[in-house]
Amino acid sequence: MGYNKPVQSFLGEEQDEKSLNLNKLQGPLYEAKSAQDKQMDLWEKITEDQSSWTYPSPAGIFLERMSPTFEQSGDIMPTKRTKYIHGVGATGNVRFDLVNHATKYTGIFGKGGNYGLIRLSSAAKPSKD
Repeated sequence: MGYNKPVQSFLGEEQDEKSLNLNKLQGPLYEAKSAQDKQMDLWEKITEDQSSWTYPSPAGIFLERMSPTFEQSGDIMPTKRTKYIHGVGATGNVRFDLVNHATKYTGIFGKGGNYGLIRLSSAAKPSKD
């Protein structure tokens, strides 16, 4: 499992090594990849930095517009977006097997899949109690 910081896009800024690495996680070439290749690319990004992250103040969510997150296409966060709730978590690779195949859903929830990612997180810093 990787313990990850929020993945953020740095598009529009100077193209350094980190932003070039993120660019391969979006766009037509990325979207055309197989689920296995996308999982490998995402897992590489998730596990490149396994340092601990701090919980941002959830109050910050009231200062940002939510629409960029919902309008973003792809598997990464919009540019310079802070993940105020559920910002710290653990991520792992999964295979999703359906028990009931009569489902109205599409994608991995409609037919299952051999390649997926799961992220478990807390909305706020856990107490010591």
